[in-house]
Formats: sequence, C-alpha cells, structure tokens
Amino acid sequence: MQEILQKIPDFVQAFALLGMCLSILATIVVRITPSKTDDEKVGAFVEKFQKVLHWMPTLGINPNTKKLQEAYEELKAKSEQPK
Repeated sequence: MQEILQKIPDFVQAFALLGMCLSILATIVVRITPSKTDDEKVGAFVEKFQKVLHWMPTLGINPNTKKLQEAYEELKAKSEQPK
C-alpha cells in the first residue's frame, strides 16, 4: 500500500501533463476552425481542467509544496523550543 501511495504524485503529474497537452492541442485546432461553439466548449473544458490543476498542489504535484512543508516544520520546531 505504501508503494502505491508513494507513486500517486507521479500519476498526478502524468495526468496533469497529458491533460495540458490535450488542452493546448484542442485549443489550437478549434482556433483554426471557424465555428465559435467549438471555441466555447474547449474553453469551458480548459477552465475546468485548470481548476483541477489548482487543486492538485495539495496532492504534492507542486514542487514548492515540499519547500513550504520544510519551512512549516522549521517554524514549528522553533516555536516548540523552550524560551
């Protein structure tokens, strides 16, 4: 079970990269076509996907998450030291 939990950030990162590649390709294709309804549909999809990506840093995909966690632990250790 621990092995699976350790691989979750890798899966999340792969999902994010694949989703962004598809979003970029879809945006390029619909911008070439004259139909405006396609633009709206892809725009809505990309917006929803970006909301999911903003939620994902809580799962460890954001490289700054580790730095923030280390800073938090340092501050916590300093505050627990007797004065």
